[in-house]
Amino acid sequence: MKGALLALLIGIGILTLFALKADVRFFQASVDVHVHDTYFVLDYTFLILSLLVYLGLFFSVGGLVSTGFKGRIYWLLFVVFLLTAAYYFIDFFNVFNSAS
Repeated sequence: MKGALLALLIGIGILTLFALKADVRFFQASVDVHVHDTYFVLDYTFLILSLLVYLGLFFSVGGLVSTGFKGRIYWLLFVVFLLTAAYYFIDFFNVFNSAS
């Protein structure tokens, strides 16, 4: 459990560094993220789910490493979060390509 919490703190630290580097603005229905020359407009539901999946992956990988890859619950969490992240990535990629 200590490894999972440590990995979760590392994930939060990476998100904090990203938020400090990017220009993040909160509006009534969306969040605008400006990174270099690209703007991402995300609604709150997608943003919250993406953050949960991202931090869940860190938590599950930390749990796997701390148990020597023997913890069943961490394997289950890892597979669920990895499949969810893959689905979001493919969906985001398809939407981005269909817009051009």
